Amino acid sequence: MPRPAPLTLLFLLSAPLAAVSATPPEPGHWSLGLAAVSQESPYRGVAARRHLLPLLVVEHPRFAIQGPQADLKLGRQAGMDLRLRLRWIPEGFEADDSAALQGLAERRASAWAGLATQGRAGPLRLSAEWLGDASGHSQGQRLRLGASTHLHAGAWQFGPRLAWTASDARHARYYYGVRPAEARAGRPAFAPGTQQGWEWGLRASLAAGRQGSWAIDLGQQRGGLPSASPLISNGPRTQLGIGYLQRF
Repeated sequence: MPRPAPLTLLFLLSAPLAAVSATPPEPGHWSLGLAAVSQESPYRGVAARRHLLPLLVVEHPRFAIQGPQADLKLGRQAGMDLRLRLRWIPEGFEADDSAALQGLAERRASAWAGLATQGRAGPLRLSAEWLGDASGHSQGQRLRLGASTHLHAGAWQFGPRLAWTASDARHARYYYGVRPAEARAGRPAFAPGTQQGWEWGLRASLAAGRQGSWAIDLGQQRGGLPSASPLISNGPRTQLGIGYLQRF
């Protein structure tokens, strides 16, 4: 995977922890923090990346920023918030990231833009988003449907989550396919189709004073990648983060 700049790393890895706070974000508040994060790569021979990163959360009546994601709030309809969303997703790789990727053209990271909605149904928080590749590298599209909730146990707050994800063939071919000119012995040309997968995670937070909180987030992705691709290591991809947020 390309070696991201510090700002890119903030956007890639801060989102899960940034969403965890002892109290839900309120309009007009913002938070800063620090997190240690480890994330596994889907590509063969690319080791898990470990970083110490800043966290940023901003909640405003008209917009919101949460790590890699910026939302413009359009309004509320039938109990659901509608938003324009922009998200930076640094997928991809450089050929020298591992021996399995040598001879391949660089796959570049993209900014994705589209529509998102979220709301509550009883104890569940439901969300949906459709995003297209605004950078034009893959020209792909992706869809995500999610559900989460909050549970309390003494001073701890827990947030389990589950999501179904889908991406079209253009996204899969750009990031996980092998072009005819890149084929070699043991790495045939490969053009995958649409992909579907699941994501699960568990967030836990513990209040630290009136405005601070410690947080830990464990997440895993299953599927969502073409299992026959010679570029990827099949199996779940895990991310773990531990951090602190201070609300202002």
